[in-house]
This record gives sequence, C-alpha cells and structure tokens, in this order.
Amino acid sequence: MKREVKLAISGMHFDAGEENELETFVRAEYFCKNGSHYVIYEEKQEGFEESSRNRIKFKPGLVELTRQGILRTHMIFEENQKHMTEYVTPYGELLLGINTKSICMQEEENSILVTVEYSLEADGDFLSDCKIRILIKE
Repeated sequence: MKREVKLAISGMHFDAGEENELETFVRAEYFCKNGSHYVIYEEKQEGFEESSRNRIKFKPGLVELTRQGILRTHMIFEENQKHMTEYVTPYGELLLGINTKSICMQEEENSILVTVEYSLEADGDFLSDCKIRILIKE
C-alpha cells in the first residue's frame, strides 16, 4: 500500500438506548514495520486552534491509539483484556477503562479495515458500549 492514504474513522457509542456516531476523514501517512501497521495523522479539535497528532498502531488482536497535542492519551485495545489510561483534555483529565471484546482486521491489496468493539468506563463507572471502525485506503 502507498505511504499516503485516506483514513476514515467512525466511532459509535451505545448508551441508555441511544446511539451516537462520530466520523473523521483525513489524509494520513501509512507504513508497516516489524509486523505492525502504523497510521499517523493530524486532527483539528472543534473550538480550538491547536490540533492533535495521532498515531494508530495495530496488528491482529491489538490496536493502540496515541494522541499528542491538545488531547493526550495512549489507549490500548487488546482482545479480551481491560486496560486503564488517562485521557487529558483542555477541560481536565479522565481515567478511562477500556474493556476490548473483539478486534477484526481485514487486509486487502489497497485497503485495510479494522473494527474494534469495546466498553468504556470513566472513573470506574460504565459509560457505554462502543465500536470503532478504521478504514485505510489508497
């Protein structure tokens, strides 16, 4: 796959019978190293001039999202595992629990689709069931 790619990320949160979906479409840099795939991209935050530099690292059974800038975190999604992380925003910090249920990775010649299903906790309290879909295309 080419180094410059199109990245589409959609995140769905299911809580109290409601479904909320967020979508991001950006150009990104892609490469594969030592059996892991990497996608690096910039993301503007609504209402702020500063952006976040994001890195997604993934391989079968594991996805890591690292954000640096106005938002800072290192989220680990590992199949059938729970990981804790700090999520730093301009409004304060949250302690998040990420309980990953499944990770599905479909790799084709010109695209990769990664789907992660997980539940999210904040400060020990259940927030929502979530699904994130990461599509990388030439």
